[in-house]
Amino acid sequence: MQAAASAAYHPAPAGPGVLRAHNPAHTFVAELDAAGVHLASDADARPFDLTLTATAFGCEGALAPLHPVAPTSTGARIDYPRGPLTEWYVNGPLGLEQGFTLQASPCPAAQAAALLELTATGLDPVLRADGTGIDFRDAHGAPTLAYTDLHAVDATGAPLPATLALSEGRLVLRVALTDAVFPVTVDPLIWSPPQKLAPGSYPAPENRLGTSVAIHGDLAVLGAPLADFGNDVDRGLAWVYRRNGTTWVYESILAPLQNTAGERFGASVAVLDGSPGQEYAFVGAPQATIGANASQGAVYAFRRGITTWAMEKKLFATGGTANSQFGTSLSVTTGTLVVGAPRASVLGSSLVEEGLVHVFRSYDGFSPVATLQATGGTTGDRFGSSVAIDVNLLVVGAPRVNAMQGAAYIFERATTFPFAFTQTATLVASDGAPNALFGTAVAASGDTALVGAHHTAVGPNLLQGAAYVFQRQAGAWPLQQQLVASDGAPSDAFGFSVALQGDIALLGAYTANIGAANAQGAAYAFLREAGTWSQQQKLVASDGAATDTFAWSLALSGNTALIGAPFADNVAQGYANQGAAYAFRFGQELGEPCATSAECHSGTCADGICCDAACTGTCTACTQALTGQPDGTCAPLPAGTDPDDECGDCALCDGAGACALAPAGTDPKDACPLDPAYPASCGPDGQCDGLGTCRAFAQPTVSCGAVTCQGTSVVEPRCNGAGQCLSLLLSACAPYQCTTATAQCLTTCTTAADCTPDHHCSPQGTCIPDKTYGEPCTLGAECDTGFCADGVCCDSACGEPCMACSTAAKGGGIDGLCDPVVLGADPADECPGDPASTCDRSGACNGMGACGLHPWGTVCAPGACTGTQETAPSTCDGFGTCVPATPAPCAEGYVCQADTCATSCTDSSACGPGHVCDLGTGECVPGGVGGAGGSGGGSTTSTTSTGVGGTGGAGGAGGSGGAGTSTSTSTSTSTSSNVGGAGPSPDPDLEGSGSSGGCSAAATGTSPTQRPLPLALLALGAALTYRRRRQDCVP
Repeated sequence: MQAAASAAYHPAPAGPGVLRAHNPAHTFVAELDAAGVHLASDADARPFDLTLTATAFGCEGALAPLHPVAPTSTGARIDYPRGPLTEWYVNGPLGLEQGFTLQASPCPAAQAAALLELTATGLDPVLRADGTGIDFRDAHGAPTLAYTDLHAVDATGAPLPATLALSEGRLVLRVALTDAVFPVTVDPLIWSPPQKLAPGSYPAPENRLGTSVAIHGDLAVLGAPLADFGNDVDRGLAWVYRRNGTTWVYESILAPLQNTAGERFGASVAVLDGSPGQEYAFVGAPQATIGANASQGAVYAFRRGITTWAMEKKLFATGGTANSQFGTSLSVTTGTLVVGAPRASVLGSSLVEEGLVHVFRSYDGFSPVATLQATGGTTGDRFGSSVAIDVNLLVVGAPRVNAMQGAAYIFERATTFPFAFTQTATLVASDGAPNALFGTAVAASGDTALVGAHHTAVGPNLLQGAAYVFQRQAGAWPLQQQLVASDGAPSDAFGFSVALQGDIALLGAYTANIGAANAQGAAYAFLREAGTWSQQQKLVASDGAATDTFAWSLALSGNTALIGAPFADNVAQGYANQGAAYAFRFGQELGEPCATSAECHSGTCADGICCDAACTGTCTACTQALTGQPDGTCAPLPAGTDPDDECGDCALCDGAGACALAPAGTDPKDACPLDPAYPASCGPDGQCDGLGTCRAFAQPTVSCGAVTCQGTSVVEPRCNGAGQCLSLLLSACAPYQCTTATAQCLTTCTTAADCTPDHHCSPQGTCIPDKTYGEPCTLGAECDTGFCADGVCCDSACGEPCMACSTAAKGGGIDGLCDPVVLGADPADECPGDPASTCDRSGACNGMGACGLHPWGTVCAPGACTGTQETAPSTCDGFGTCVPATPAPCAEGYVCQADTCATSCTDSSACGPGHVCDLGTGECVPGGVGGAGGSGGGSTTSTTSTGVGGTGGAGGAGGSGGAGTSTSTSTSTSTSSNVGGAGPSPDPDLEGSGSSGGCSAAATGTSPTQRPLPLALLALGAALTYRRRRQDCVP
């Protein structure tokens, strides 16, 4: 592992005779020169400086000094060659590995042990109680670097006894060489121990910090339930730490004002990392009094604002009872908080301490959504002693079920509304026994549940403890494996605490002895590979001591473990049982070899090395050999490559992390098959289609046969792109024919046979189109109809009289259609003419395809007029007959003049008897003596009566004025007026006159009061009008 470390660990020149190497996993820098190796902190929060120098080598009592020598390097290895002894270093994720290779024994046979001596400056070396390592401590006594894992092997790989000691501040490595085959390798390791998290404020004895721990992302919370606050004994506190880079930094202490003495705030904790304003911490206080209920229990929810933490809400069970100890256990996942109340009694029953679990929704004010109890639960089960939730999987421990054999319960949440939890399984140990306390601790991750049973006997070891892994399969939860510590011992309490993250399981044995330190405690890391779990590492506190109870509590997030030791002493300040917690990181660094993601600090293994991302996207990789970027960096593959064939047969990576389709007609991966019968088969052509797949058929442009004539066309068989070979027109020969012999089109003609049927060969050797009807022609052969008439191609011979084919000959219509010549025309002089008096042939066509007769109405004999009788001219009837007219009288008042009746006059000669000519109108009107005038119309008002005489008869004298009627009242006077109307006469010489009318007289009645009334005025107006009309006859 060390030798295969990425280039990030490799040394580089830092000056003449100086090499420098960074160790990102342990946050230190190593500089190596002739004086030795100098280690300095690479993290501001943990400054240190240590120099180690190999000073002597030899046998006991006969050590020879080692002289300074400049280091050399090859890859990750640095060598100090000193003849038969070579000192070497390899920097890697485990730390700085130091080694010594002995080519031969420095001792006589009687002395079978070799000694190596090193001096250390800058930090104080302290030998561990079990002699397995040396801790280098700073001025405050805090362990800073560890020197451990000393082992020695000979050339056959056989281990050799090796011990580590301190002598007057010098490190002494002793290796037994009895029966050793040389060369012999001695190999210790220098590394940074886990960071110890101790109270950042309020340090005090008996705080029991680390009783509970929680970690998520870069947030950690530690509970100290027995911490005193002011005068409140066992009130409890909780500390918040935040990771900055690789260092955990104290951030805040949580101490709500609402809690009181004895609540044991901090007995359980949970934390949820998130974006600013969405970071939550939950702290249980199971001894809190709610109302009058002592020890009912509560949970305090805290949320971090921009810079500080503040209590958000105090949660407790509505309707809870005394001694329920709500808050004994806590677990949180996004959106959901689960709280155990293991001593709660079920309401309405006698089941005391059966236990309940309460579920809260964390995103709307932490409202309660469910209370869960075990199916078949009974008194004393203490269901809820432990809880663990991961998304929709909830595991609840009940360690006192069945005479404390214990059980765990699986609840699964529905993924649809109302998202209820349902118990789906009950888990028990396959080798369960009374008092095993199966379910004291539980953990959940994905489809896996982990249950601790810390009182389980393993073989003869009572109370050694074990843990059980269950994995969901097809809805069931069978046991996958039992886990035990490889070096387990009686009373270790392995499984008292458990944590699970994917394929990493962490189990605590808080009373395990470390060397002579009783109950110092240890944690064990297991890794699942291919369904099998195996122990990977045993974790202990580098500064641990007896009764620390290291691993009382555990938490995992990603590849970081947080381990509580609540009984650890603060030696520097003399505070017993102050408590502490330790942060560990697991796995390889970026670029280092791996088989599973669980092996990597980054949490992802890609392309066989630890990677900074999952790197599962298309056309990405994490190795320098594939991307050109440093190992461990997920980057796009270069354009035009596809080493894992992610893009398919017809695509390559585009250089930006995506696939680019290969152009059509290419086969960059030589992956497309070629049909052996191609191209005749029109099958696959061995090329890509440009859409990411191999072509299934030949392209439409591919020829699959010989060129031939087909009628008047040249055709070639071509693939249609769907696997069929079809004839494709290459060229149409028309108006020429295609010659079969050459499969080519003629370009000249000698006869009509060289032309298509609708063409003929011209004298110039050109196939020209036959003329269609209506086109000019001289011969019928030029026309596609075979007829030429009237100079145009016609639809028929068109030889009948009065039929024509051209528009000009027909007098209209359409050229090329044989139609009748229009009426009255005879372009071909086919119709002779007869006199109109015969009503026979007119000398023109009749418009219906025959010679016409004189039309109807043609005058065939003159008319006559005698006296007052007129006979009109005779006319043809259109069928060859002259039809005489019937005599008819002249209009009234008119007589014949010449051969017709007069219809107007200029004098009375045109007028018949009793009629005269009205020169004003030119009409014959009756004429003679005037008739009598009509009686005047009477009109009466209250004062005046007036009458107007009628008009005289035509041609006579005007009649006498009509008598006016008169009436009066007793108070009015009346005046009568009689006026005769003039008789009209068409001839002014014959105009008559009437008495008291016409031009003879006028009389006007007036009122005695000389006030003309309206009717009198009307009469006067009529008389005046009459006078105006007759003023031409006034003497």
